[in-house]
Amino acid sequence: MYLTKFDINAARRGARYLLGNPQAFHAAVLSSFPPRPTGAGEGRVLWRVDRNGPHTALYVVSPDEPDLSALNEQAGWSTATWATRDYRPFLDRISEGQTWSFRLTANPVKQSLAPETKGMRLAHVTSAQQAAWLADRAGRNGFRISETSDGTPAVMVSSRSKDSFSRSDPHRGGRSSRVTLVRVQFDGVLTVNDREKFRDALVSGFGRGKAYGCGLMTLMRAE
Repeated sequence: MYLTKFDINAARRGARYLLGNPQAFHAAVLSSFPPRPTGAGEGRVLWRVDRNGPHTALYVVSPDEPDLSALNEQAGWSTATWATRDYRPFLDRISEGQTWSFRLTANPVKQSLAPETKGMRLAHVTSAQQAAWLADRAGRNGFRISETSDGTPAVMVSSRSKDSFSRSDPHRGGRSSRVTLVRVQFDGVLTVNDREKFRDALVSGFGRGKAYGCGLMTLMRAE
């Protein structure tokens, strides 16, 4: 497994196009890897875009090392602007009881039970609903949200966005369908309860929308 950070030059036309089109960004990320046979090993390609003031960065977790030369020509700087490191030593150091600061971009949705929309996936709307969605998935993924000194969950919804774009639908003979994606960035502190479950979640992703920049969690040492 590999973790890659790529600095995006958001002033470039190609970068602006990708940042406004998750379908195209998904294709650009996948084109950085050779075709991978089914059942070739653990994990999948996960990616996330972070916007921190004037700095925009792409993070990728992947089973194979990427070659982002083509992406750099379209959305990077004048020199190579990415760095890749082996993710496995870090994953191997994760253990129960550790506390980490985390960032996760996810697509919090629920299944509708209303008769007129039964079975449809609907986005959670409020910050409280979105934080509850994450807390509900914590246990099954080997962690719990830590608490602040006053006993409240140590997690916040730090940004939200909504994208609508066209996607070729193979179930409709290749005709385009409209996709609406609510993307939520969580920042917080967690404690590892089950090393194996948590490690698996870090390489397989959280929730839906993984093809469109959702599901990737990154960690830093908690202060």
